[in-house]
Amino acid sequence: PLLNYEIPAGMGVSARALEISSDGSIIACTADNFCHVIEIDGFVRSVINFQASTDGLALSADGNFLMGAFQAAKLWRWDGSTYAMQWQAGIGGRYCSQLLISPDTTYAVSCWYSSSYNRNYIRVHDIHDGSQIWAYTYHQGSGLQDWPVDVDISADGNWFAVGSWGD
Repeated sequence: PLLNYEIPAGMGVSARALEISSDGSIIACTADNFCHVIEIDGFVRSVINFQASTDGLALSADGNFLMGAFQAAKLWRWDGSTYAMQWQAGIGGRYCSQLLISPDTTYAVSCWYSSSYNRNYIRVHDIHDGSQIWAYTYHQGSGLQDWPVDVDISADGNWFAVGSWGD
């Protein structure tokens, strides 16, 4: 099937991130401050105002969990008629560049950077209550820039990897 979805006037212009459910039935994309969640038949599930333009976007394999972030990672859950926000987590003064939801919807990974681009933060949260279950901080000690640009996870959900670029 082919879906041609045009962003409605006043609901964003610049597409920044795109996610698709594992069976291809649900697509999420950000456009400026808004996240558009569309079913493959063209039905608009939801348009969420993220209240900030964001690069971080994640959609669970079944399309029932959605994450977006800028200075706070926020998780929404589909309740059958709308996405309801469940929790949010942030790191003071830091920016989220990448998000990931595990295939079994057990946890969420968020990747952060500092405004000086010399310190990265990786956080793993329980997807159901947002509690932090693991944290890692990487300091680029040479004064050069570095930030997380991609995150991926193994099919069984046991391993994830974060890639960053640096000068």
